[in-house]
Amino acid sequence: MTYWYFPSNPNVFDMVRCLHERDEIDQPFYSSLAKRSASVGDIVYIYVSVGYAQILYKMEVIAVFKSFDEVNQGRWAKYIGHNQAPAKGRWVRMRILDYANPAYKPLQCGMLRMNGILTSPGIYPLSKAKADYINAEMTASKA
Repeated sequence: MTYWYFPSNPNVFDMVRCLHERDEIDQPFYSSLAKRSASVGDIVYIYVSVGYAQILYKMEVIAVFKSFDEVNQGRWAKYIGHNQAPAKGRWVRMRILDYANPAYKPLQCGMLRMNGILTSPGIYPLSKAKADYINAEMTASKA
């Protein structure tokens, strides 16, 4: 199992709105930094930039698609009808496992960086220690 940092792009997909209405999403997923994609069972931490600047969701990869025809983008994708959706490449279906209180500072940008978690663009793998930090803070955010 691999742990991943995944920055959502609100210009492409309204992840917060989607995850308020359902517990699964399909997303393009490939890490040029790691030269690989996620596998079923991997854990993905979603960093939401605009309006939050923090990790909000813990998700599990439940399917990997070889064809864009299998992808369900729903009405949250802002590129529907604009020919901007990456029809080729790797797509995954993820389901939500946990979420954080949006006002919880240890999962915000500055504290993540202080704990060695980059918040730059790009999907990249996380160490188990960094995933454990995020898990502990997610739990604490709801206390």
